[in-house]
Amino acid sequence: MLVLLSTSHSTPENEENVFLTNRVRQCCGKGRGPAKRKLAEEFPPGEVLTDTSKKSWKLGAPIGQGGFGLLYLADENTSKPVGADAPYVIKVEPSDNGPLFSELKFYMRAAKPDLIQSWMTSRKLKYLGVPKYWGSGLHEKGGKSGCACQTNALLLQLQAD
Repeated sequence: MLVLLSTSHSTPENEENVFLTNRVRQCCGKGRGPAKRKLAEEFPPGEVLTDTSKKSWKLGAPIGQGGFGLLYLADENTSKPVGADAPYVIKVEPSDNGPLFSELKFYMRAAKPDLIQSWMTSRKLKYLGVPKYWGSGLHEKGGKSGCACQTNALLLQLQAD
């Protein structure tokens, strides 16, 4: 119970309230919020990520940043740089943060291209505003094993077929 004092003179009741307020501060800390999440590792354009099915993807320019991760343009790994018209995005986030893991589980379960297509066909839709899930995996910057900068990556299709 948090007790707020509105008077400045001392009475036995106020002394008890001050005691309780100080106990709350000692017990619970001073207005601490939830633990801060690590910021996503920044990768240079051209960095190659490999998903869990061993397919390689090349990062392009970053296109967005939120509280949990960074979004990059992406394309299949070829000798060409990733352009502004890239058909995929990759969302990266430190592996010990939780939100991308939850998002990833949703996409793996509900946004596979064949599932989206069959759902659209069954409802006679031409377009559905849900990105298609193409892959995911863990990546370590520069390919360094055992590094503390392990990142989750979620690969989604940006445009409709």
